[in-house]
Amino acid sequence: MLHVGEIPPILYLMSSYTRRAALTLALMLSSLPFKVDAQTVSAGDRLNLGLAMKIATEFGEQDWPQMAQASRTTLLIAPDEQAIICLDDAPEGFERQSDDLLDCPIHLAKTPHNPYRIRAFTTFGRTPTVIIGSPYSAEPFALWIGIWLHEHFHQYQMSRPDYRVEAESLGLAEPGDSAGAWMTDYDFPFADKSLNEAFDKVGRTALSALKAADNDALRKGVEAHIQALNDFEAIAGPRSTRWAAFTAWQEGTADAFQIHMLMKTAENAQTFGLDGQKSNFLRTAKRQQAQMESRLRSADLARDKVLAFYALGAAQSQILERLNTDWKTRYRTEPFTLKLLLEQAISRPSGQ
Repeated sequence: MLHVGEIPPILYLMSSYTRRAALTLALMLSSLPFKVDAQTVSAGDRLNLGLAMKIATEFGEQDWPQMAQASRTTLLIAPDEQAIICLDDAPEGFERQSDDLLDCPIHLAKTPHNPYRIRAFTTFGRTPTVIIGSPYSAEPFALWIGIWLHEHFHQYQMSRPDYRVEAESLGLAEPGDSAGAWMTDYDFPFADKSLNEAFDKVGRTALSALKAADNDALRKGVEAHIQALNDFEAIAGPRSTRWAAFTAWQEGTADAFQIHMLMKTAENAQTFGLDGQKSNFLRTAKRQQAQMESRLRSADLARDKVLAFYALGAAQSQILERLNTDWKTRYRTEPFTLKLLLEQAISRPSGQ
């Protein structure tokens, strides 16, 4: 039986909000929920989470090997209740509800915590769990659905049997760090002038490759990007290079997945009964794409810090998609670096 207080609050937190989220979760889980006559999950929460799960099933599982095996367990924090969804064992203090969500059991409890303080992230424990606040919307909320999809991709990453062991083998943890704090707290030299100059070229070459007009230009663009990465890594050093590559692989690809899922939903709005919401999903995806490209166009580590590597990894993932390789399989078998996948892609004849 799982106690909600045992979901590790600092262990392998995954999102752009993790620094604030870690503190929020520590406060939120400082006491177990108290059992009251809790109501069921609201119709709006069910609608949005159900849509997010359907999108992941319809499109994500088509594209990504073994995504169907990834956890969908979600701790949803609403104004008066918190719900554990897609977890068979009832946590202490939670009450099983009679109505499931897409064949996922729902366990509900009252909570005294303010869900407006919750920021979405994913914990790595016995069951990778997305922790997210209510969308506060009775209508489909594209931004919220996109955030859940980003976090669900982390559940997919964590579904690799050796994920934790291999992440620890990168050797990035400081003495005493057994909870993966290095993922968000690594002391990267963001303000270093020479490193910023090198990363500016990394960003510009990534964007140039992404915008290439044809396959020949794309491959030449990737070659230039790899050279820029080599120059950047020579300045950053092996340890910081491993952290940057890991962050791009983990967070950047999750961002690319989020954008792609929102675009696919807009293109297939009728499939989900979202005819009136098509423009919202399309606008949300385009805004996130534009933000990513803007960070590469005027790359600034001192300004964007870790988000610069989110943008880099998202662009690299989209470039790999354009190269038409089996990169999604290799993404699982050769983790924590997109540069290697790019090198492999351009070493093959075009179209393979």
